[in-house]
Amino acid sequence: MLGFGRRKPRPLALEEQLETLAAHGIRLLPGRTIDELVASWPREQYESEPFSLLLFMLGVEVEEAPEGGFFSDDLYCFDAECIEDRGDYARQIERISQIAKGGLPVEKVSDFVDLEARTIWVEFELDGRRHRYEPEVCDDWFDPKVLIWLASLAVARGGERRLMHLDTGDQRFLIGFATPPQFKGLRRATGQDFRWVV
Repeated sequence: MLGFGRRKPRPLALEEQLETLAAHGIRLLPGRTIDELVASWPREQYESEPFSLLLFMLGVEVEEAPEGGFFSDDLYCFDAECIEDRGDYARQIERISQIAKGGLPVEKVSDFVDLEARTIWVEFELDGRRHRYEPEVCDDWFDPKVLIWLASLAVARGGERRLMHLDTGDQRFLIGFATPPQFKGLRRATGQDFRWVV
């Protein structure tokens, strides 16, 4: 008998998920552990929906670590409702530059955010040139066109790694950088619908 809808994925051990992601360029940072992952969510939740929760967690900051930091430098996940004051766009762009690992080496990042005056701009230096963008003001929401701008700049530099994203089904952005072979392998191995930003 034929079924309808999406078939529920078979459970997969958290260790196997991490091995699969590592084979395609997404790794835990040295010193980060499975114990830290399961401090936030039970192991069963990671394993019953393979890769979905784990990819999200690899992009966020570690909750239990007093010194802060991230689980991985290969993904970044952030809430779209994150723009309230000066420095908010700059912080996002600096983190995106970190996960680009040389693919988008921005310097001297600065921004201006005045939601009441409906004025926002962000600028930085890239390869000796100053770049400036004026995001759309929509309350405290991050303008997704900023990601398109950054992805286009990375592509124009001629590097092999490009900005990709994964639809989380909510108001978070989950992004990473990958080569075309990594991207193709990630989609195939995880069953997740990664897309290029541009």
